[in-house]
Amino acid sequence: MAAVWAETFASFDKDGDGRISTNEFGAVNQKMALGNGDADKDNHLSQKEWVAMVLGQPPRFQRDLHQARPRQSGEKERLKNVVQARTASDLAKLETSLGSTQRVPERAGPPNILVVGMDTTRADHLSPYGYKRDTTPHLNALAKRGVVFERAYANSNESLYSHTNLWTGRYASEVARPVYQTFFIPDKATTLAEVLSIYGYDTGGFVAGGHLDADFGHSQGFRTYEAQVGFGSFWSTVPQALEWIDGRAADTPWMAFVHGYDAHAPYQTSAPFGHRYYSGKDTHPFDKLMKDPMLPERIYKRAYYPGHSVFFQHPKGFKILSLETYTQVADKPGKQEIPLSTDDVAHMHAHYDGCLAYADLQVGLLIAAIEERGLLENTLVLVIGDHGEDLLDHEYVNHRTGLYDSIIHVPMIAVGPGFEAGQRVQGMVEALDFLPTLLRTAGAQRPAMSRGRALQDVASGAAPALHAVFSEGVMDMLSVRTETHKLIARGFTLAMPDLPGALSKAPLTSAHFAMYDLRTDPGEKNDLLKAPSLATQATGEKLRTQLVAWRTDLKIGAAQQSPSKVDWAVAEELRRHGYWKKEN
Repeated sequence: MAAVWAETFASFDKDGDGRISTNEFGAVNQKMALGNGDADKDNHLSQKEWVAMVLGQPPRFQRDLHQARPRQSGEKERLKNVVQARTASDLAKLETSLGSTQRVPERAGPPNILVVGMDTTRADHLSPYGYKRDTTPHLNALAKRGVVFERAYANSNESLYSHTNLWTGRYASEVARPVYQTFFIPDKATTLAEVLSIYGYDTGGFVAGGHLDADFGHSQGFRTYEAQVGFGSFWSTVPQALEWIDGRAADTPWMAFVHGYDAHAPYQTSAPFGHRYYSGKDTHPFDKLMKDPMLPERIYKRAYYPGHSVFFQHPKGFKILSLETYTQVADKPGKQEIPLSTDDVAHMHAHYDGCLAYADLQVGLLIAAIEERGLLENTLVLVIGDHGEDLLDHEYVNHRTGLYDSIIHVPMIAVGPGFEAGQRVQGMVEALDFLPTLLRTAGAQRPAMSRGRALQDVASGAAPALHAVFSEGVMDMLSVRTETHKLIARGFTLAMPDLPGALSKAPLTSAHFAMYDLRTDPGEKNDLLKAPSLATQATGEKLRTQLVAWRTDLKIGAAQQSPSKVDWAVAEELRRHGYWKKEN
């Protein structure tokens, strides 16, 4: 892993003198941050100082709330002590696990499987997908060793639903009742981890929290499942996964899911990554807004609205962020409105890209560690995103507000057994292809109700072309994407008894629908249904027919979350990040 550290350090060391100076470290009070790692106080960071700083500095503030309860006297100080103790413990683990170079003898038999889940990650902001900034050089190096699926699309626009697609190979609406505030994966669903366990795999999940907590059913089938509280980082999950891998029996195949929310709002990460792409000398005005964990929910078009949030009831006694939040900021401009300039939006993108650069370092360390242990040759590595982030390409910042490609176009990269190095696949693939791919690798039989195609067949040309991708939005949205067009339907409750009928009856030119020609308008800026020609109308009707046929054939799940299911600590962090709000 020394090469990963050295290459990343060199990317900051612009003058090549073997040190990072204050100027190279980045702007915006970075001198103070530099001092946090500057052990010899020479106003520079050596590579050793920088590595120690990265190892010891969580990029996303997290609290250990599993042992906490609602605040009492002295609670703030107690939590501070918990964080300090946890950081010291994690640093010790990192230094041990990331430094290991012990090679494990190669094992004959089914390959190991390593899934890297890059949450909230847009494909078009990554180096393997041709982004203008080299945000992810380590991921790019990995991609060259395998297959890049250039047009991979999520079947949902939020982690709760999208990971359900991955684990079950089914649409979220099939697995449980598609109501955001009660959704979870029920025990009766058959998951990837369950099938792999039957076929002799040891399974471990190391997730960064949020809606991937075990309370929502995502741990089902995993023999080991460790979830952070909050929206955590690969900083925590990578060493956990490596420690677990080192404890596996040499003759037993394993599947590890390693997940990070590093690109998730509020787009803040460790120095010097946070302002890697900002060259200004002074604090940028947008940095003040970045402190708001609900930033994406409080921006409409080019304006920020402090405190404008609306929530709906959860059976646990909490409230969950409502789509009305987004319509409210549009309807209530006033003296609290803070206009955002083009430079502000660019700075937000720069923050997001810095978060991706930090995630890339952690993913690079993970892959290097697997290789140094002698495991990579017989391990399938699959890097995947669950959804992207709009970042004001359209009206909003958040991912839950749309089904544009900025939100559903995700990375999907496969390296290892079954995938020939150096391929770039142009045809459309989808999240539903994930489960059959991993089960093919394991030589396992697919669950009867699962969908999708094995990516091995797609890469080799054995699978038929995918003509349409269907996606669901947690805020009453559906879409169908073909090679050339996309139709988005809004305002149709996914759980309504006659959804196909409602889709059929609504006027195509109403506010319920929008259509884009992806050949001439890949950014989806021009809604063709606002003034449709006869040809456009005909295309829209064909897409609507596909959408209706899809929902007609779909059997809607009935399972709903138990009112007492969600742990207090998990709910606390979901509230803190704008997903839930406690009842007064």
